[in-house]
Amino acid sequence: MKKLTLFLIIFAILLANTSFFANAAFTSAVDTASEAAYVYSLDADRTVIYEKNIDKIVNCSALAKVVTAYLVITTCEDYSQLITVPATPIRLLDSVSCTRVGILVGEVISVQELLYCMMIANAADAGNVLAHYFGGDSISAFVDKMNAFAAEIGCENTHFADPNGLEDMEQYTTAKDFAKIYEKCISNDYFAQLAGMDYYKMPATNLYYETRYLHTTNLCMDYNYPDYYRSEIVNGKVATDSNKLGYAVTTATKDGYTYLAVVLAGPELDYDEDKNTENMAMVDTERLYDWIFDNVKLRVVVKTSTVVDEVKVKHSSEYDYVSLVPMIEVSALVPEGIDADSVYIRSIAELTKTEVDAPVHKGDVLGTAGIYYADEEIARVDLVASFDVERSYSKFISESLQDLFTHPVFIIIVGILLLSGGAFVVYLYFFSSSKKFKGKNIRIVKGYEVIDKNKKKNK
Repeated sequence: MKKLTLFLIIFAILLANTSFFANAAFTSAVDTASEAAYVYSLDADRTVIYEKNIDKIVNCSALAKVVTAYLVITTCEDYSQLITVPATPIRLLDSVSCTRVGILVGEVISVQELLYCMMIANAADAGNVLAHYFGGDSISAFVDKMNAFAAEIGCENTHFADPNGLEDMEQYTTAKDFAKIYEKCISNDYFAQLAGMDYYKMPATNLYYETRYLHTTNLCMDYNYPDYYRSEIVNGKVATDSNKLGYAVTTATKDGYTYLAVVLAGPELDYDEDKNTENMAMVDTERLYDWIFDNVKLRVVVKTSTVVDEVKVKHSSEYDYVSLVPMIEVSALVPEGIDADSVYIRSIAELTKTEVDAPVHKGDVLGTAGIYYADEEIARVDLVASFDVERSYSKFISESLQDLFTHPVFIIIVGILLLSGGAFVVYLYFFSSSKKFKGKNIRIVKGYEVIDKNKKKNK
């Protein structure tokens, strides 16, 4: 029945357009506890592996520090540059509950070490100092840059109110938006390196006389926490809000495959029933990567020899139709052990021509097909003519004339001309009739006399 349905769909054809993208086909494979999650491949195929409430607006929490770090990194020309900590950014946190590393007013710290404090140890005091300095002594000016950055890269549901994602501020994001943000950030090599650090030994400063030991709050990168740890995770940032909801953004690589995962608003649960609660944002992150790396592989799912559809051809005496095949061989990320019926291809009606004029050349793009796994579209590919179709000029002339004579515009014009001609004939008939000699009340001018032929001549 499935093959019959596929056959009927394939022959339901129809405007060519080039595109290639993928949608999640495996969302049901992993049951996540977090409110929103989004995982996709960072490789060329850009396959979306998992999505859940990706447009749901939630708190961005300390993930805001990702944007703060990126803007500092892309603005600063010398990361060894020293900053003397002013009072304003520190005093703003006096009554705020947040993570700090104890930065002191008047302390001299490099930009790089402030970045380490903020990204590794999640320190809000470091975030405030950086935002104040790179905002031109104005944290609000820096926040404006954060929002401008988010808008520039296409985030539609993200808003920042401070550089640290503090909860007394109105700031929010979505899994889809934050994936855009993080992908842009890790395109910067220094940021990617920074986000991958799990430990830093920070030397004493002019006012802080002891070494600060910075440990990552991203337990997905800390092997001491087996509930969350995944060795393939190469960088990321996590956060927890006052409601004990967790947030995580990470990238992971294995066997040549690289993925980006955003997991938002994960509750604290005793997931493994060990009488200790776990942060489900990090648990979900680890479980998603586990399933992907254990099951999903890149495989050829469509060959260029596969006939997908056919299009009617005009002006040819040899062929009435030309068959369509994929322009390229398509590989997609799909689970191991799939059978032939699990992946199928069909033309997309609104993107495929129904009729073309000869000549047609092998390789001409005439449509687009979707490739499906588990009834979800995972890729698209252009459809091209599989052979040449020559034009028959005698047929071209006869069919062109036939098209001309049967075209509605032609019929309307002919109708107008016939009506106009008929009206003109009627007009001529009545006009000429009005000029005929009636033989009544006709006066003839003769010399200087006017003679009325119907009256007797005066004597």
